[in-house]
Amino acid sequence: MTRHAPPLEAVEAFIVAAHSESFRLAAEKLSLSPSAFSRRIQTLEGFLRVPLFDRDSRAVTLTAMGEQYLRTIEPAVNAIRRATVDLRADRVSGPIRIMTPQSFAIGWLLPRLPAYQRQSADAKPPVELTIGRDLRELGRGLADIAVVVAAAPLQGWECEELVEIDGIAVCAPVMADGRPPPARLEDLHRYPILQVFKPEGIWDTWLKNEGYDGPPLHKPIQFGSAILMYEAAAAGMGVALAAPLLVDRLLKEGRLQRCIRGRVSLNVKYFLIYADESVRRRPAVRRLVSWIHTEINRSTAQIAAKDETSHSPAETVARDLSPIGS
Repeated sequence: MTRHAPPLEAVEAFIVAAHSESFRLAAEKLSLSPSAFSRRIQTLEGFLRVPLFDRDSRAVTLTAMGEQYLRTIEPAVNAIRRATVDLRADRVSGPIRIMTPQSFAIGWLLPRLPAYQRQSADAKPPVELTIGRDLRELGRGLADIAVVVAAAPLQGWECEELVEIDGIAVCAPVMADGRPPPARLEDLHRYPILQVFKPEGIWDTWLKNEGYDGPPLHKPIQFGSAILMYEAAAAGMGVALAAPLLVDRLLKEGRLQRCIRGRVSLNVKYFLIYADESVRRRPAVRRLVSWIHTEINRSTAQIAAKDETSHSPAETVARDLSPIGS
């Protein structure tokens, strides 16, 4: 009988390769030897009778026909994966899998999850967390919902806004070199600046909104995640822009402090993304998402109330040392 579809394992290898920097890395993702992986790609190209990759390029580069094939088949393969996961999973009591940035998971979600699970724990499925940003994991059935940082809702996804992200300047009570933290905005250029790789330009946004017109700041020391940046700031390495939602615990513990007044929007938000509409309708997911909204609203209200009534230690010192009548 004539076969009208290529082997699924060859199609899977093609999709993984298309999203990898090299065939070697793609082979590692599938736990295959390089030769076994190459045979799968050759099998697919032989079946289709067209080249899918540009062999003259050192990097993995799709041909025009390869790009067209990827656009066509990837949604279908993801649908197969998702349907398989849904069929094998217990959709009533099975775990809810959340993909989230590391900083959101550690700084906000994880400290609150035990309280959520204690509320009628027998009626709640467990919540499983994975750290990541690749929304293809949702399409592949490896996560049910994801928390992402973006400037606007993501097109093509079931999406809802969680909260707008503000930025406050934070640092250790004493810098690593023994200096006190900056007390005023105009002192900032004398201190190391900490920043995450993405989103880009948040210091520029914050300084513009604060009306800073002083000397250029130091070139930022960059970090791969916000949680690493916060730990670096707590170690006295420099001043960081932080989301109050994520550093509230570090502020309460005294490891970080507000060093300069000012809190402005960073023009990005946290959004919640659903794998599909069936996940969004799942009662257990609706309960969890409702709880997340409630807790975020509670957290932001508490932070706002504290913000109105408190001053940073550095500001207090600066105010107390100011000449009378100034």
